[in-house]
Amino acid sequence: MPQTSYLTAPAIGLNGSPADCGIKKDLALAAEGTVPVGIAVVRGTAEEQVKQPAAPAAASATAIIASGFATAATAVTKGTADANGAIGATRIWPPRNLTATFSSHADVDAGTLLLKGITPAGDVVEETLYVPDAGNTTLVGKVCFEYFLEARLSPMAGVGGAVTIGIGTDMGPISGRDVVGASMYDSGKVTQTDYAEDDVVSVRRKGNLFVTSETVTTKGEPVWVRFVAGGAEVRGAFRKDADGSAGAPDACLLRGARWARTITAAGVSEIELDLAAG
Repeated sequence: MPQTSYLTAPAIGLNGSPADCGIKKDLALAAEGTVPVGIAVVRGTAEEQVKQPAAPAAASATAIIASGFATAATAVTKGTADANGAIGATRIWPPRNLTATFSSHADVDAGTLLLKGITPAGDVVEETLYVPDAGNTTLVGKVCFEYFLEARLSPMAGVGGAVTIGIGTDMGPISGRDVVGASMYDSGKVTQTDYAEDDVVSVRRKGNLFVTSETVTTKGEPVWVRFVAGGAEVRGAFRKDADGSAGAPDACLLRGARWARTITAAGVSEIELDLAAG
């Protein structure tokens, strides 16, 4: 007698498995550390390696300029040579917003601080922050930069005020410059959930792939990648939004990716990747 009913509906696909037979680009690279299946993987230490994304650096008031920036009766400009913080003038990744912390001092007048840097799109952008009288504040920028270039402070009452430049909690978009692709399921390892150190990882850079989404997804909508993880959350996991809170996201927008399927609950969905164009 033929079977005419089924108790359960099969999943639309297996996490990390190909979703179609269209144009694709897959790479075979070595795992640096443990690499879960079905996540966004980033470039490793060596050219032939990939790894799970690391947790982003904590917000720091002194990450860019830690010392040597004081108010003055004339305008003050600090550039990359003055960037003596832990990050300094090196690349900020994931891209972050900048902060400016002013000491409490009568020499700090109401004025402006102009921050200039390079955005993830490669544009040189200036952002103006407004300094309150007497300082004792941290100003938080809105623009996320990959590189710091310059800080220009308007004339103040004297040289007694101190300023540091740091990074905030906001994170900007990422692209195929750093995200190599999504780690694929290896059918030769039936029970596999992770690649071990030095395993050969199949990575999809262009094409469609089934992946586990932390959230519902809508076909055609953008894709976000988790960087801040707690509990059972996994760095590199895909989702539909930034999570976290306003100005302090837990995930970054991934350029060159979009959802190729709509699902109404967290689970396996389909992602379309073209990271060479991202």
